[in-house]
Amino acid sequence: MRFTLETADGSRVVIDRTGAYQQTPEGETEGRWLVEDRVGYVRIPSFADPGFQSKALEYVAQFHSAEGLVIDVRGNHGGSTPGRLIAALMDRPYRWYQEATPYRLGTMTSSSSRYRLEWTPNWDQPDSAAFRGRVVILIDGGCASACEDFIVPFKDNHRAVLIGEASAGSSGLDAVLTLRSQAGSS
Repeated sequence: MRFTLETADGSRVVIDRTGAYQQTPEGETEGRWLVEDRVGYVRIPSFADPGFQSKALEYVAQFHSAEGLVIDVRGNHGGSTPGRLIAALMDRPYRWYQEATPYRLGTMTSSSSRYRLEWTPNWDQPDSAAFRGRVVILIDGGCASACEDFIVPFKDNHRAVLIGEASAGSSGLDAVLTLRSQAGSS
């Protein structure tokens, strides 16, 4: 996809999003001031190693007095859920997620019934030391797995503004089933 954005001052920016998402080179978690002493920026390329979350937490502490933080997780394909980072940025109650499925599980089905399984989590309370400024999260179609775990609580309780493209929509251990046809079967 290729498109042009016109900004409020009349300048134009061409955005080129052609091609498939590729695995992002992991690199390092980065942080810097976008506006000195007012707006911080933290780029987290992955949650595959606990060091990425640890470094992000260092930046959140460094930018703790900022008016706002931009958290960039574009292309982050996940790893382990960054629970400490979520807690460090939440200034209101939050839940991890809610699950429901219409699956017919072998141990719970009979020929005449279907079961709906639901699990509703408890709400976690914010830490008194959590960042209190505004939060913006940059996302794209490369955000998956534990990155989804990171994004969802912020979307759910409206703590952050999410900017970008729809995320991959995948979290947890996906099941892939390859179907093949058998010759002579109908």
